[in-house]
Amino acid sequence: RYFCAAEQGNAEQLKANEPKRVELYKSVTALVRTYGNLANEMEEAGYSLEQAASIKAEVAHYASVRDEVKLGAGEDVDFKQYEAGMRHLLDTYIQAKPSEVFSNFDNATLIDLIVKLGHDALNKLPEGIKSDPEAVAETITNNMRKVIIDKRPLNPKYYDRMSELLTALLEERRKGALEYKDFLDRLLEQAAKLGRGESDTAYPKWADNGARRALYDFFYPDLNLAVNIDKAILHSKPDSWIGNKLKEKKVRQAIRAALPDEFDKVDDLFDLVKAHDEYR
Repeated sequence: RYFCAAEQGNAEQLKANEPKRVELYKSVTALVRTYGNLANEMEEAGYSLEQAASIKAEVAHYASVRDEVKLGAGEDVDFKQYEAGMRHLLDTYIQAKPSEVFSNFDNATLIDLIVKLGHDALNKLPEGIKSDPEAVAETITNNMRKVIIDKRPLNPKYYDRMSELLTALLEERRKGALEYKDFLDRLLEQAAKLGRGESDTAYPKWADNGARRALYDFFYPDLNLAVNIDKAILHSKPDSWIGNKLKEKKVRQAIRAALPDEFDKVDDLFDLVKAHDEYR
């Protein structure tokens, strides 16, 4: 809670505490590397066997803390991304088991694991988290909130709805309207829907990809306008247009021409379009 959010799933607190987390990650990395330089020579350095064992345990503790905080904040869950030297030190000298359970999932996030494994994803959590029910719920919530924030540019209306649903669920729990088991079941259900991009909206057959669903949500209930904007983009976009001012101007003009004169959210729409790989 100190490094992530005192209030479960609070996006502002997660952001405000980012400098604390960065300092923690840097400090633990420095600690592990320093220990690794001396781990095979502790006795020669003047430490007794008891002192050496105590130091090793302390380094292992902080390595686990780093991993759990990263997971709790939804940051860098893929432990394979650790630099090779750091990974070697962890595996060789302190056997950081909490990180190993994630090493088989390549670039998987916690939300990805929930989509894939459902409730069983909780068995993959570090021991320091899964042994505390509230920490489990907070970790899932924080990871959901991060996904919502990170992916919101792709479909603001969809992710705003998911944020509202998460906030309502947390409020039910806060008021005591839900027992922990029911709360966790519903939280996992929402996390899986979020990970799959599922919605209660009945999309038309035309909305067969993320970009078209985002346009449908943006212009709801005007399907014709969403279809026309999609056509305007596909017919006007040059190769490698995003990031090129002249090419972007061409696409923007095509979008503007397909919009009603009174439409005043061209910037928001253009940002949404540029966020989607389907239009690259």
